[in-house]
Amino acid sequence: MDGFRVRTRGRLRPVRWERIVAVLVAVVTGPVAVAGETWRSELYPEDWVPPHQREGISFVDDRFLQDFSYAGYHRGDRPIPDDLSPLVDVVLDFEADPTGRADATDAIQAAIDSVGERGGGVVYLPPGTYRLSLREGEAHCLRIRHSNVVLRGAGEDRTFLRNETVEMRQRSVILVRPDGQRGFRSPVGDPLKVARDYPGPTREVELDDLGDLEEGEWVAVHNPFTDQPSEAGSFVEDLKMTEEPYGSWVGDGDQLYGPVFYRRITGIDREERRIQLDAPTRWYLLPRDGARVYRTGGLLEEVGVENLSIGNLRHPGAVWGVRDYREEGTPGYEVHGSWLIQYNGVTNSWIRAVHSYNPGNNNGAHLLSNGILLRETRGVTLQDLHIGRAQYGGGGGNGYMIRLSDANENLVRNSFVHHSRHGFVFWGMSSTGNVIHRSVDETTHHQAGHTGESHRIGGRGSDHHGRFSASNLIDYCTGRDSYFEAVFRGNIAGPVAPHGQTASQSVFWNTAGEGDDYPYAVRTEQFGWGYAIGTRGPNSEVATASGRAGAESRTAPVDHVEGIGRGATLEPISLYRDQLLRRFAAR
Repeated sequence: MDGFRVRTRGRLRPVRWERIVAVLVAVVTGPVAVAGETWRSELYPEDWVPPHQREGISFVDDRFLQDFSYAGYHRGDRPIPDDLSPLVDVVLDFEADPTGRADATDAIQAAIDSVGERGGGVVYLPPGTYRLSLREGEAHCLRIRHSNVVLRGAGEDRTFLRNETVEMRQRSVILVRPDGQRGFRSPVGDPLKVARDYPGPTREVELDDLGDLEEGEWVAVHNPFTDQPSEAGSFVEDLKMTEEPYGSWVGDGDQLYGPVFYRRITGIDREERRIQLDAPTRWYLLPRDGARVYRTGGLLEEVGVENLSIGNLRHPGAVWGVRDYREEGTPGYEVHGSWLIQYNGVTNSWIRAVHSYNPGNNNGAHLLSNGILLRETRGVTLQDLHIGRAQYGGGGGNGYMIRLSDANENLVRNSFVHHSRHGFVFWGMSSTGNVIHRSVDETTHHQAGHTGESHRIGGRGSDHHGRFSASNLIDYCTGRDSYFEAVFRGNIAGPVAPHGQTASQSVFWNTAGEGDDYPYAVRTEQFGWGYAIGTRGPNSEVATASGRAGAESRTAPVDHVEGIGRGATLEPISLYRDQLLRRFAAR
């Protein structure tokens, strides 16, 4: 991760890009030029205009690059805060043991609850090792259920959380989730109907009736999943997911739901019955499908986990089969679907400077199955993370390091994932507008298992894993003995619906491929149009065909590819940073 850190008083600390972005805006209009003759994408000229400011654009039919600058904490408009109060010391104030000899779970949880109930603040974990364990009947070791709570260590090399529970099936070491059912897919009150078609990105939506909506409140903008044939078509017909044997979503509406965009209302025109949104939509809105706007229960805000490392004691099991996650009594079953950190129903929050670590496992494992999960989140920034070495990477959702499930406008940056089944993963129809920036995925297709020796498994790469995660950006990233992809996955089965179409209108910008395992940096075979623009490194090829039966007819035309092997001279080097600077400069 050279170039991502600076040295301060003898220690390496992450560069805080958000702190200098205002200076960058004043000094430059784009990233620093590189040596050699530079080139620009034909889709991103110097006079590029965000597509939500243009008329007549269609997600299904047209080639265009969206404005991805809205990702992350408060859309990148403000820095993640450092100085918060009050600060509670879990050792001094709650007698948590920092030596690792006594269990500290109850003491730390008491501190978290106390700070949350008083309106927020910092729960500080001084240097040391804190032993955690799962409590009977709970789905977590530690739980944050209030807004404005930050769990802060003294540094990723000084504060360590060591979970000693090994039977963690579908549980998390740290769970951040509000009480009650609060998320994108939980309407509160009667929905309001969208009045006309919006085939492309928009920040204004006309409604049949504004009801009592007010400026400043959060709403869900939803295009429902439809699968019944009609003269006007249906959502499933549009995506060519109606026929077997290559994958059908007919009858799966309860699971798939349709894309939801969680947005804040920034303005209301009552005469024209229009609302203005704080970020563009990422797929179409059609009255044909019953497109609508509704309130949801409140999500948590201003929550952070930072400056610490987390590890899990290894499971003692000796056999780790790919299908064991569904065989009760096997090690794979007992660790299936577990996470180090899960954010569920959270907005404008962060995880930063968090590492996984080996708490003494002789197989080298850092964690049992999965790393970090964002589910139904908006505007969460993950930065300066270092997560890897899963013990189990079996099927059914194991061995993922960072997974975004039905997650809007989140930002992953300056992060490193390694030794996993999949590194970065998008899943679900509401996983849109997310950005992975300047990050590295190293050595997928791997699990530690029992011995920790080279243990190859099925699954590889960082991917748009299934169920149509549209309109995401992978920006200036590197696959090292790995790669980045969005391809048709057909009738590969999920818990209910098949994976099917995985993406559309997603962009791979300036991607590097390194290592010995794969000749390509990108595999892209998206519904309608997808984009691979600029590649670098010894493995700089772009694969545009998966070879899976039924793919060609369902994903035509072939995705847009430019600049294979020419990423070092691509201007701008980073699409996300350039778009962010443009938006700031336009204010």
